[in-house]
Amino acid sequence: MGRNNPKIWLILFFAFFLLEESNAQGIGKKPLRDVLDQLEEQFPVCFSYMDQTIDSIRVQLPRNNLDLEQALDNLEGQIAIDFIKLDKNFISIRRRKTVVQICGYLLDKDDGNPVSDALIFSQKNSTTSDQNGYFELPNEVIRSAIQISHVSYEDQVLSFDNLSNECMKFYLIPSIERLEEVIIKNYITRGIDKRDNGETVVDVQNTHMLPGLTEPDIFFTLQNLPGIQSINETVTDINIRGGSNDQNLILWDGLRLYQTGHFFGLISAINPHIIGKTTLTKNGTPTRLGEGVSGTIQVETKKKSASEITAHAGSNLINSDVLLEVPIDKLHLLIASRQSIGGIFNTPTYDQYFDRAFRFSDVINNPNSQVINSDEKFSFYDFSFNANYKPSSTADIKGGIMALENGISYEESSLVAKIG
Repeated sequence: MGRNNPKIWLILFFAFFLLEESNAQGIGKKPLRDVLDQLEEQFPVCFSYMDQTIDSIRVQLPRNNLDLEQALDNLEGQIAIDFIKLDKNFISIRRRKTVVQICGYLLDKDDGNPVSDALIFSQKNSTTSDQNGYFELPNEVIRSAIQISHVSYEDQVLSFDNLSNECMKFYLIPSIERLEEVIIKNYITRGIDKRDNGETVVDVQNTHMLPGLTEPDIFFTLQNLPGIQSINETVTDINIRGGSNDQNLILWDGLRLYQTGHFFGLISAINPHIIGKTTLTKNGTPTRLGEGVSGTIQVETKKKSASEITAHAGSNLINSDVLLEVPIDKLHLLIASRQSIGGIFNTPTYDQYFDRAFRFSDVINNPNSQVINSDEKFSFYDFSFNANYKPSSTADIKGGIMALENGISYEESSLVAKIG
């Protein structure tokens, strides 16, 4: 290779030229802090700024023949900062906010389906996602906090550091609330409990008296449970889950009852003092029982509760009752009877029950009859006998008899027509 090779000299010349150009550009740029100090010496102004706002920023020094306004415009054209005049001699410096339109798609992280009706908001804008999960926020500042809120998903803060021309996809995490197990005891009042199989058990002897009752009538107590009512507002005509009364199966110690009330259903036919517990099954009956399309009510007499002979007698304004409990070793006898007092004398409560029973009948409302005097008598009677023999801890023999009677007598004298 020769000493005077023209190609080598040409390469060295271009390398030297590029190096000089680079040095010239590096020498021309100065830290923005030094440029501001120089402008404060040249003009009667003072700049106010935060150190992190201008740190690491280098600019070309404006020409000396420029005035203050032109020098500031020159600096704003080089870097993304704004000069804000506070008054004649004070100028504040802040970074320029880049405003863009932000858009995106919200998707479920588990299945990838669009998330609609999510709230997307920032400090000054808000919107909701459509059925495709799409949203957009116009005139939004880069790096501003964009938050997402949805009732079924966890809250999330979106990041738009690297903006592109395409709308980004964001995946939301479903929010799952795990509730602790709830165990219901003393349902409505003490002595009413719900079992795992859906049955409701009423311990009649340990149940608190419900408001409006003078004695623990089991059929009236059941009407306080959800889904159970009486459309004709009687005690014994019970409708379970919209079913009719004849679709209910009512058992007394395993025996089906067809007559369950006195006084046209206003009073229960089962003496409340002999009931131990009652089990209610709604919407279906075990196959071993059958015939309970709407529901089943199983009434069980109370078991041996005393170690010696006990007797009970009581009365109210409707009836009087007697209860005798006789424990004999392994045998337990329970004898109970109720008798209405309406056949002896009438009470205000009896009159109210009578008016309620015959409210829409000709007995009370006969527009074509001119009654001179009337005499009505209504009576009812029930008797129950239960025997429970327990020869061993695993054997239990039960038997019982129930007798019911209802009677009504109504006589009236009326003026049919006038003669003369």
